[in-house]
Amino acid sequence: MKNRSSWSSLAQTWGSKGVSQPGVMTPNQPQLSRPTNAAESFETFRKQAEERKQMLALYKQQEEQKRLDKIQSEAQLKQEQDKQREQKEAMEAARRQSSNGGVTGGVTGGVAADHEEMRKQNQIARMREQQRQRRKEMAGQIDMNQQSDIMKSFEENNL
Repeated sequence: MKNRSSWSSLAQTWGSKGVSQPGVMTPNQPQLSRPTNAAESFETFRKQAEERKQMLALYKQQEEQKRLDKIQSEAQLKQEQDKQREQKEAMEAARRQSSNGGVTGGVTGGVAADHEEMRKQNQIARMREQQRQRRKEMAGQIDMNQQSDIMKSFEENNL
């Protein structure tokens, strides 16, 4: 409480500017709930500063999480694109090989199996992309319950 004296002088200045002292009623002024002394005033200020600090830390943490999520989703997208590119190259190579006439009857069955496997992988990649897009859309939505809680705490702190 090294700043206690400065808070006392602030409380005295506050009282000398025509504002009634805490606990003293004047006919023209309604009684407001104000701290009764400088120590309580300082404690109130300290609590509000601590709450602001916590809110700022929470905000920074949320921003960092958003940034990490974005980086992760970009990495996943890049991996999926690389897989698709490799699949297309394999398909193109198989198509070129089959068009060159170098495919025998036994290898044709293997190409069909490869084609089926690639089709399944493409379907999985599409599903992953759709899930990623849904997650991205959900991240942009505002949680009204959370907003309501924030406003409630703000109003309680400023009364």
